[in-house]
Amino acid sequence: MSTKTLTIAEALVYKKRVIEALTLAQGDILGYNSVLVVKENDSAGIEISRHIDRQGIEIRWLIDRRDVLKQHLMDLKLGLWRASETIRGKILALAEFKSDIQFWNSMTTTHGMASEPDRWASPDEMSERDAIVKRDEVREIVRQLKKSIDATQREIDKFNYTNGFDIADIGEL
Repeated sequence: MSTKTLTIAEALVYKKRVIEALTLAQGDILGYNSVLVVKENDSAGIEISRHIDRQGIEIRWLIDRRDVLKQHLMDLKLGLWRASETIRGKILALAEFKSDIQFWNSMTTTHGMASEPDRWASPDEMSERDAIVKRDEVREIVRQLKKSIDATQREIDKFNYTNGFDIADIGEL
């Protein structure tokens, strides 16, 4: 079997196509495996059985195709894993930056007198709030995190477009 070389960026797009093809094959297998059998009499009056049309779907061929696609997907994932080894730390850092943004954006920064009920005041009382970390500080932290995300994503994108691996060419999906 011949091979083809994919950049990581191409492989990520190609992986989606492989998954789509696998999903379609599985759907057809599940949807058309069991078909209705109709009993009728032929011209001589002998009872015969025939299957209602499967719309041209060959289940055995699809099962073989599913096996090929599953193996190809595993090979593709392994190729991506190996090819991304040197950048994996940046990928994990990117996820952490995004998690940090979610954390900081969910922080309550109410400061001063507030009329909303809280655990220290009754609903009809004003309560004073003192935000330890003020809104402007949170906004600056988030701004810096976004800059880090952009810089890290640029590094990952550059890596993904310049590094790749070989994988078996299984033909058209």
